[in-house]
Amino acid sequence: MIDYLIVGQGIAGSFLAWNLVQQNKTVMVMDYQHDQSSSMISAGIINPITGKRFALTPEFDKFYDYARQTYKELEAVFGDQFFEEKPILRCFKTQDEKDHWQRKEDEGFVDPYYQEVYPPNKFENEMDDALGSVLLTRSGFCHSQKLLISFRNFLSEKNRLRNERVSYDNFEITEAGVKYQGETYGDVIFCEGYQAQFNPFFDWLPFNSVKGEIMRLEMDGYLNSHILNKGKWAVPLGNNQWAAGSTYIWDHLDCQSTEQGKKEILDGLKFIRTEKKVLNHQAAVRPVMQDQRPVLGRHPKLSRIHIFNGLGSKGFLMAPYYARRMEKFLVEGVPIEDDVNIDRFNGI
Repeated sequence: MIDYLIVGQGIAGSFLAWNLVQQNKTVMVMDYQHDQSSSMISAGIINPITGKRFALTPEFDKFYDYARQTYKELEAVFGDQFFEEKPILRCFKTQDEKDHWQRKEDEGFVDPYYQEVYPPNKFENEMDDALGSVLLTRSGFCHSQKLLISFRNFLSEKNRLRNERVSYDNFEITEAGVKYQGETYGDVIFCEGYQAQFNPFFDWLPFNSVKGEIMRLEMDGYLNSHILNKGKWAVPLGNNQWAAGSTYIWDHLDCQSTEQGKKEILDGLKFIRTEKKVLNHQAAVRPVMQDQRPVLGRHPKLSRIHIFNGLGSKGFLMAPYYARRMEKFLVEGVPIEDDVNIDRFNGI
């Protein structure tokens, strides 16, 4: 019997599989159309302060410190760089936005997360910063494809990855384990991203998934030591290439890029004063719960069926920590925190 079947090799499934293997557990990962997952096309931005009102991510330091250490450990194992610490140069888009920042600054909550507030037109040769800007720290981005391909190769070399679509109807669940296609597994963990809302085991959960489009651009490399943000963002990847995005679409949840999305992103990047050449344009759906929190834990009625999902746009920040929490729950029975536990939805 194999200890765990993990369905999905995005950021959640990959980290969970890695953690379980480190605990000498046997795993099988099943994944289908992995290249279209939101994890694969994500820019992997880690940002402590987000939104028009400069909201600080709850418990950010806990997630950030754990993620940074985990990425360093993985870089040592795989011999590649996955996480780059880079400041975010955020230009104030409106006076209201600037006023919100000033209030946050006065309250002192953002002190550990920014280095400097720049006056208007500090970078006027490079961008439209007529209202000024702020340099955010404890930030950066993950090379998402490089990381997930490294995990994929690791699993493939151990014959622990199968590229196929899972048929929910073919699961035979017993007290002793779960049978699927002639193999028996101790437990099944669904890490399918937004596809979980079509999974009959979990289609009752309150998903509020959102489609996003992202592009790869070629731009002149000035200010390439910063992630740039003014409503839309651009992440420097090296060699004058940038990841740029993103859009938020709550209907038409597919993985098809659109001309409308392309125009929205390019219009939003006009604050950067340089020519932009589109090299690639993709779309995917971010898995998001209605309360904006991940969902981890055991099915309320089926003790062998579990879920690890809902990381949304903060996947590369939160996945290392929550994958470890999910592993501790599965292997040692350590309870999962109430605010991310699936039990919070049991009354639905």
